[in-house]
Amino acid sequence: MAQYSQIIFIVAIIAVFYFLIIRPQKKRQSDQAELMSNLKPGAEILTIGGLYGTIDSIDDDRVRLVVADGSELVFAKSAIARIVAPTVDDADEDADEDADDAIDVDIDAGAIGEADDVTSDVVDAKDDSASDVAEPDSKSTEDASADV
Repeated sequence: MAQYSQIIFIVAIIAVFYFLIIRPQKKRQSDQAELMSNLKPGAEILTIGGLYGTIDSIDDDRVRLVVADGSELVFAKSAIARIVAPTVDDADEDADEDADDAIDVDIDAGAIGEADDVTSDVVDAKDDSASDVAEPDSKSTEDASADV
């Protein structure tokens, strides 16, 4: 019986080791491979050193970045931590501009006036209900304090 408990203990240790170390490492490797395959010129990225830049060109294992002041820097592909902003195609930009042009907001002065009327009616009703509340008798308050 003690022999089976040792085998179960070893299997449990291997399972914990797999789920806590091996599986997350494989997921990170697949995420990194996916990131490398999604790199395109024009994408804004962040390097592992904390440098932001825009991809100018991509070679087999190197990436040429343009940084804020216009300087070009060459990095290893593996030095890219993540893509900051996805690339936007010209077609997507045109669609966004058309959507912005299609949105028109007209403010109707009559609608604003109606809203003010409703607000004033609510305030008047609130004031009326506040005056309907009965004030406590001073006599009953004095009797209550005398009993204490």
